[in-house]
Amino acid sequence: ALGTVADIVPLLGENRILVSHGLKVLATQVRPGVRALCEISNIDSQIFPSHISFNLAPKINAAGRFGSPDEAFELLNSENIVEAYNIADTLISYNNLRKETENEIYDHAIKQLEDREEKLNNAVLVAGESWHLGVVGIVASKLARDFNQPAIVLSIDGDTASGSGRSIGGVNLIDILSLASDLLLQYGGHQMAAGLSLKTENIPAFFKKFNQLIEDMGIKPYIPTIDIDGDVVFSELDENFFSHLKQLEPFGCGNSEPIYRFRKLHVDYISSLAGKHTRGTLRDSHGDTMNFIAFNHRLKDWPTGGYVDVVGTPKINMFRGYRTFQIQIKDLKSSELI
Repeated sequence: ALGTVADIVPLLGENRILVSHGLKVLATQVRPGVRALCEISNIDSQIFPSHISFNLAPKINAAGRFGSPDEAFELLNSENIVEAYNIADTLISYNNLRKETENEIYDHAIKQLEDREEKLNNAVLVAGESWHLGVVGIVASKLARDFNQPAIVLSIDGDTASGSGRSIGGVNLIDILSLASDLLLQYGGHQMAAGLSLKTENIPAFFKKFNQLIEDMGIKPYIPTIDIDGDVVFSELDENFFSHLKQLEPFGCGNSEPIYRFRKLHVDYISSLAGKHTRGTLRDSHGDTMNFIAFNHRLKDWPTGGYVDVVGTPKINMFRGYRTFQIQIKDLKSSELI
């Protein structure tokens, strides 16, 4: 279960069955390494795929980025709880360093884009001296997501540079790299992600050609969309709904959580959470209310006055022993006037 979810394998067929049963085994925390990692990560007795994807797997992977993969293996294979806690602490330190390094490179990349005299408008292309190769792929993913453009992030080491690329819907990264292969030493991957290396002196020419190739292909600016499963009102999200929803678990790659649209809502209450998120209560046109949490949506992102449409996933929130229903909001906009 741990490896299947961490490697983003589709949770379909036998994989879904294995993960479903595997999560129950993980939740028992019989292995000292799993127990130590879960306790240090503040994960209680119930483990979901999201806990693995966003909490456990990054810590395990951090060993390979900033230490040795053997340390992650030793943690999972440990039979001594004291040893397991010590290794888990080390992985936490690696992961914190990973986040700091990632943010530092991302900030340098943004400044490089802002200071560049000759703008390259079709892709995000950046390079820096000795940028950590263990995180350039993560930074490329963030840049591709934030700019809605293909991104290449290169780390320069003397006469050569190596790095990673990430793409967006409709842009085959490998096809573009193949057309620029005369400037590369090596490249490989698939349409959404790739690794590459080239001579440092060829970076300006490669960036210019990569940008031009995307323009020549006539690729229009990518506008991300969210596919919804239907329109829902709050009264439909009852105990019966959530009991059926649970039967569809575990959710993850290839078996996504349902996303619904909720129209013409009134914001009864809203507050900031950690400065970059929001939470509160919404009321629909039937007078029913529902709590919400909106990650990466600040107070300024909410319309002032009028009604709002949101898309999100129904969740059960457990807090201090209390169980409540809520919507985890993915996106929002002002309601259209009819």
